Amino acid sequence: MESFKSADEALNFLNEEKERKQKEYENSKNPKNYRFFMKKGTETSVVFIDDLLFVVNEHRFKKDGHYNNFETCVKDVEGECPICDADNRPYIAWVTTVIDLTPYTKKDGTEVTVSKKLMVVKQGGAEKLLRRQKKMGTLKGKKFTLSRSSDPKGEATGTDIEFDKDVDLDQLKQFAPEGIDQDEWITPFDYKELFKPKSIEELRQEMGISPPVGSDDDHFEQQAPAQKKSIQDLV
Repeated sequence: MESFKSADEALNFLNEEKERKQKEYENSKNPKNYRFFMKKGTETSVVFIDDLLFVVNEHRFKKDGHYNNFETCVKDVEGECPICDADNRPYIAWVTTVIDLTPYTKKDGTEVTVSKKLMVVKQGGAEKLLRRQKKMGTLKGKKFTLSRSSDPKGEATGTDIEFDKDVDLDQLKQFAPEGIDQDEWITPFDYKELFKPKSIEELRQEMGISPPVGSDDDHFEQQAPAQKKSIQDLV
């Protein structure tokens, strides 16, 4: 429950809520958060539309009750990282793009047969994929069956991988969602844009961390003493 001292304070709260909900909506549509994921003890198939060549130093952290929040570590760029300072260690992630062949039903009842997703794997998964990439020359246009064990520590992107067959990517264009260009549908995501590091101040705001005392961002304007008003100003 909230209690406000004035209408202005209440209106400011409403505006902040609108901005927060809009940001949540935009984040939900951000491919960086729309990642390939498998439940424990399941099996599925994917078609790779890119090789595994992009690497990023990434953080995953809890916010608003869930852990599906990801930000690029800026320590190597800025010399410091607010997320690192919050005792959240980064990890090396390898990134590619896949067409997930697992059908599912949206909350509104819409049936989805295939979907384009970001696949982000850590060291164990990266080694498995890179060995196959080296042996086959490329992952692009290759269909694999992935399975995830029931082991709680098993990677969410699959613990086992088996090659199925080569796929003509042009044939996948027909499954592009309505309103999406078919060529774009089979084009890998722009990883550099998706994982572009935020500024230190943006990361502090994302984490709800105050600037260090004495930093350039830690400043408050000194208010001038209020001037005594004349009677003409008051009536």
